[in-house]
Amino acid sequence: MAHALAHLSTWHMAPIRRVYIPKAGTTEKRGLGIPVLADRACQALVKLALEPEWEAQFERNSSGFRPGRSAHEAIEAIFNAICLKPKYVLDADIEKCFDRIHHDALLKKLRTMPLIERLVRGWLKAGVLDGGRMLFPEAGTPQGGVISPLLPNIALHGFEWAMEGQGERYRILVIRYADDLVVLCEDLETIQAVKAQAEEWLAGMGLRFQESKTHITHTLDKYEGQTGFDFGLSRAAIPGRQISHAHLPRQARLQDPDYPGRERGETAHPESGRNCPPTSGRTADGADNGAQSGHPGVDELSPHLCRQAHLQQTGPGDARLYGLGGAPSPEPELPLALSALLAAARAADGVQRR
Repeated sequence: MAHALAHLSTWHMAPIRRVYIPKAGTTEKRGLGIPVLADRACQALVKLALEPEWEAQFERNSSGFRPGRSAHEAIEAIFNAICLKPKYVLDADIEKCFDRIHHDALLKKLRTMPLIERLVRGWLKAGVLDGGRMLFPEAGTPQGGVISPLLPNIALHGFEWAMEGQGERYRILVIRYADDLVVLCEDLETIQAVKAQAEEWLAGMGLRFQESKTHITHTLDKYEGQTGFDFGLSRAAIPGRQISHAHLPRQARLQDPDYPGRERGETAHPESGRNCPPTSGRTADGADNGAQSGHPGVDELSPHLCRQAHLQQTGPGDARLYGLGGAPSPEPELPLALSALLAAARAADGVQRR
């Protein structure tokens, strides 16, 4: 294989095996195209050559299937766009994005050296073995290969710039994660015009919106019987509208007198708003935590240290954003240096008490 990979000009593509897996939330099945191991190794080499060039060009709000990017960045971008001002939203889903990308349009946009273009064309045109039948699809990129996530991002590159360029009077913001996207704008007519332009742009790549999952809504007021929109597994809307405690940031939960956590002795630090554990002396339930001598505890002596500990655990990219990130995830452990510092401080505190 090493010898063959060193002579890619003579590389021969093998057929792809089609495997079907359940599609979450529906009775449909998703078809994957699994290349042979030799083709996977060759695809990895081609991806290493193409990805750095395209990563330098990709649009800022494209987060799907990219190294170092995640859905949390898309969620944060949506939150930052709607938290201060309500907007109309085009919530759209591209129908069968992987299966309908036009081969010639993709290769034309690829603009790479002839050797890599020949390899990519060969993988796109390779036969698919589906249940004993050999198929030769005329469109689409098979899901399941090493290079498969990169090719749809290349095909959809330029969509964000093309849509945002339509805004003459009102600012348009496009946020895309793989084949799911939202377009935000405060003007309804602009959103409707952008939808028509988006359909025309996608048609050039052989793609189209899925009508059942594409609609226009508003983040604050009811529009066409709906308020807010779904992005992934969470519902986005302007903060303050019927939001449960589980979706609120911790400082907001602790300031709410109805939050059950207040009964457990949790308090919000007055400077940072983050919650701190009960300090030494009597706890919320009346139990003594060992401060018989009246000596203040470690957390009472160093609220700044407690604040820094929580700032290390949560940050500006936290997904718990007023209902945008779903239920809070478990807290990560403290950094090793900070844990050692807290342990040493508590040990010294215990020696002074004795």
